[in-house]
Amino acid sequence: KPLYVQLSDAITTYINEKALEPGDPLPSENDLLQHYGVSRMTVRIAIQRLATEGLIQKIQGKGTFVAKPMLKGCVSGVQSLEESLSGQGIIVVNELLEASVEYPTNRYLKELGLSAGSQTYKIRRFKKIDNSPLCIEIRNFPLEIVDLFSKKELNESPAVKIMNSKPETAVHYVYNTVKATLLLDREAEVMGVPVGTPVLTQFATHCNSERKPIMSGRLTFLAERAEICFEFKK
Repeated sequence: KPLYVQLSDAITTYINEKALEPGDPLPSENDLLQHYGVSRMTVRIAIQRLATEGLIQKIQGKGTFVAKPMLKGCVSGVQSLEESLSGQGIIVVNELLEASVEYPTNRYLKELGLSAGSQTYKIRRFKKIDNSPLCIEIRNFPLEIVDLFSKKELNESPAVKIMNSKPETAVHYVYNTVKATLLLDREAEVMGVPVGTPVLTQFATHCNSERKPIMSGRLTFLAERAEICFEFKK
């Protein structure tokens, strides 16, 4: 095996033998250099490999730690995130950050099939699991769709669940794109992580049975906490 693979295996064995828990510190780069007699590049590649696998977490200026378990499992396109995860015994808590009528970006105008100058109802929520950050949710609804529901429903209930509660807005088609990027100041502050933290952003437009867009938005997940799985059936 390449040296970096041998070293990452050794670190994994160390974690298991010491029965380390999430948040427990791991040996520093210098400690690993001295103990194993390998190059700094080998150490960094081994650490990055384990971080990518979700086993460890690097925190700038503090060190390397055992990571919290990564959230895994398929999320159905016609269920809310909350409903899908509840089947795995995971409870998602929502915190409303913003709810207002505003002019959306060109991206959402196009996704929703709206003309220039149109307004949407936008909600922005912070989702947590066991008081730990999971993702930030942004949804844009055409105003004609908003009129079918109360503001309390839109602000507090899972968006897909609300849409599925009426035949004319029930979700039949979902168009997804996923992009890897870095958190900017505003969302980093909400999630309590450093600016520049890697995230996975899932953009989605939901349509009814007539393929008419009923909402469009995104979920921004901390990359170290989640894997996004897509399942296709014929």
